[in-house]
Amino acid sequence: YLFSKSKQNDKLLSFIPALKVQTNISKFIDSLNLKFSGSGGCIIAPEAVPFNEKFKVGGAPIARGIENHEFGPTFANFPSGIDAFASSTIEFFTPLFPQVNLNAHFFVNGAIGANLKSNNFFDNLPDYSSVLTFGTGLVFRQGGIQVELNTQIPYYFSEGLKTVKYQIGFSPV
Repeated sequence: YLFSKSKQNDKLLSFIPALKVQTNISKFIDSLNLKFSGSGGCIIAPEAVPFNEKFKVGGAPIARGIENHEFGPTFANFPSGIDAFASSTIEFFTPLFPQVNLNAHFFVNGAIGANLKSNNFFDNLPDYSSVLTFGTGLVFRQGGIQVELNTQIPYYFSEGLKTVKYQIGFSPV
């Protein structure tokens, strides 16, 4: 259950039953130095959840080429978040300095997101966002953390998304 301000009275709290699910999967094929990965998430609730509960995705590895936490609609320069998203990536790795876990990678990354319910009257619902990016970069793994330094070309992106050509990303392995 989530707590939110009541629509009838701002001084009262209301309860919103909600289910928020997110998953990540990946498969590495050693013989080809290829990695296939995907991420997805969904919020199931009878009404809009508060902004701080919506997904704020962007950046490596989910939506490369998009500013961190800015994948989805923005209103008055405020990212309102998304209720559901799916992302997939195909990466080719080549070792540069295997003794220190430094690799180069080439990737194709695509993502789609949806803002289906909102508590902001400026939202024009439903609102869908998508991006397709091609790029290359350096990948350094240490312990359970992966650091990426990427340069990418956002090949296709929805109107209103803030794209970047250079990006650094930190993610769990």
